[in-house]
Amino acid sequence: MPVVSNTSPIWNLASIKKLYLIHEQFSDVLIPDEVLAELRVGYDYPAMVEIQRALDEKWLRIEHLNNQHLKQSLMLELDSGEAAAIALAIELGVPRIMIDEADGRATAKTMGLQPTGVLGILLRAKNEGKIISLLDELLKLRHESGFFIAKLGLIPRPLGRCNAFKIPRRLRRGSSLLKHYFNEYCGKLGKYDSDKQHTSH
Repeated sequence: MPVVSNTSPIWNLASIKKLYLIHEQFSDVLIPDEVLAELRVGYDYPAMVEIQRALDEKWLRIEHLNNQHLKQSLMLELDSGEAAAIALAIELGVPRIMIDEADGRATAKTMGLQPTGVLGILLRAKNEGKIISLLDELLKLRHESGFFIAKLGLIPRPLGRCNAFKIPRRLRRGSSLLKHYFNEYCGKLGKYDSDKQHTSH
């Protein structure tokens, strides 16, 4: 199954050398020219080595967007890469799109697309045994690319407490895997009570 991608999922997973996880979950990753241009801004960063390898292997493919009118309409609310990725997914009839930004995900949903992102890729990889520690990968994302931990709602808490990370309500409700992982992690330190934690804030 192919997927269309915005810039940030590709860049962030490449930054922690986990770009290959996308290819394990999707047959082809399609990007518009606008996303490629945004990626190449970081041409001298190590992440670009991973991205160029994916391009050379041809599972990361550039697709020209014809519907510029739709892109321009979307750019009233979104940046060029997000708008082009959504427009390309609609033009090609590809239902899945990788996009992390909240505004872009909301727009994609209203247009009938099914968004996923870095967290979704890592959660599935954890569930399939492709990565050992979800928390370690999230910390690498924060360290290597300053990844949007706050945007995901994974808010660091003082060390030495079991609830070192707050699991936002939308993620607790939507992902039993994420709840299981943090329960397992905190089980090394003591009983983790996510409901109690959230009622106390």
